Amino acid sequence: MCKHEENNVELQINIEKSPIPIVWLDTSIITTIAEFKFGYNLDKKASQRIVKLYTLISKLADEGKILCPHAEQSEEVWCHRKDWLNAINELSLGIETEAPQSIYLKQKKKFIQSFLNSEKAVSLSYRDAFLDDPINTLNEKLESQYFVYVDSKTVLGGSEKRKTVNNDIFRGWENLRMRNIKNNISFDRQLERELQGELIDRDQQIDQWDQLRGKPEGLEGLVEFYKSNYYRSIPYIYLQCTLTAHLLTRKEPIKSGDCMDIEHISTMLPYSNIFITDNPMKDLLLRRNLGVKYRTEVFSIKDIDDIIASLLNITQTG
Repeated sequence: MCKHEENNVELQINIEKSPIPIVWLDTSIITTIAEFKFGYNLDKKASQRIVKLYTLISKLADEGKILCPHAEQSEEVWCHRKDWLNAINELSLGIETEAPQSIYLKQKKKFIQSFLNSEKAVSLSYRDAFLDDPINTLNEKLESQYFVYVDSKTVLGGSEKRKTVNNDIFRGWENLRMRNIKNNISFDRQLERELQGELIDRDQQIDQWDQLRGKPEGLEGLVEFYKSNYYRSIPYIYLQCTLTAHLLTRKEPIKSGDCMDIEHISTMLPYSNIFITDNPMKDLLLRRNLGVKYRTEVFSIKDIDDIIASLLNITQTG
């Protein structure tokens, strides 16, 4: 249960977690697992950690005790893609999440409906992150003797085009961060900028608002929603804007993977039971209390002993 309190309005958000725990693995973690599986050279510490993690997660996944879904991590994979996909498909049993935009639109629709009905609580479910109920899909996979893995997460436009797009976004963010530092832009000011950003695509947003019979109709009603605590409390928006504002106002340079990390976090953190990311992003999530907010345990691979203990705990106690 999460609570937001802004402008003297309190909104309660209830997120139903999966009865079979969802474990999120960062792209870098899956890459290291693939490197271990297929005999690439790893340093001793990395090898020891990843062997422990891979051994337990693959066992729990095979037993149907965890869900380790394939989401959009492959959007960042350019080298040894076949090996990488082999690794995530083994752990996910071919279970995939919805695209980030689809997950966001499901959340947004529920918050608009609650806004229009003046409801003080909004309920979300782990099922919102999947095209089909992952529990049913998992049971079907476990009952089948054969698994067919398909690379359905094709990189749109090809890997080179996607790499160019990611690099352009990265450079744009870094340039903006440097301007913000020069102009002493605060986190709170940048956060407001991020929260106002979606109104740029007005026509599509107005169409959705009118389809849900929003009042007042058109732009006037849509602006009221975007100014409300309902909009700011959408998990995808709250996470996306909070993390982006932090990165764009900190002194440390943006890293090339930060943009996609924020997309993964905004999409899957609220639904996950365990979220394993890189160390800097883990520190940021803990600093902002985002794991606590969404009842998700956040780790980096350096926390391997704590990860093992948590995995054993949630799969034994349910």
